[in-house]
Amino acid sequence: MGDLRTVLLEGIFYEDGDDILVQTDQHSTPVQVREALTPMIEGEVHLVAHHFPLEPFDENRWGGGCCLWESSGTCPAGHHKDPSFLFNIGVQGNLHFDPIKGWFVDGTPIDFRMLAGHRSRVVAVSKFDLSKLRGSLTSLNSEDLGKLGDHATEMRARLALLQEFLRGMKGD
Repeated sequence: MGDLRTVLLEGIFYEDGDDILVQTDQHSTPVQVREALTPMIEGEVHLVAHHFPLEPFDENRWGGGCCLWESSGTCPAGHHKDPSFLFNIGVQGNLHFDPIKGWFVDGTPIDFRMLAGHRSRVVAVSKFDLSKLRGSLTSLNSEDLGKLGDHATEMRARLALLQEFLRGMKGD
């Protein structure tokens, strides 16, 4: 068990050659799923990948509205056969990648191509040593705590100035 690592990819997924990419609200350029998950390869993870319909869920649209293939009449994930289907996989174990066979968590294949053309989400969290994390927090000395306190005081002052500025803008 190593350090805590997390990946959250949420947006429109698509294929580009052999790569699966996602356009997210948080990044101006697309993110490669492979690049995002590479630091977690060979580590123990909890991984979830699923279609992510818009709110409110639209029962009259493929995948509740997450499928962008509907106007084409056919969907690689099968929404043309079962419009209510939502891809959803949640696994835990060791993350592996093979350039030919793709992604696996232990023996379970993870087919990120099922997300292509859909609003979807991938979440991965590495298994980590909780006692090590607790130890790093308790090992802070008084100088470190003083610096944290000074930083918090500075942040509160900046937020107060920002609130005052915003009140002035609103005319309050």
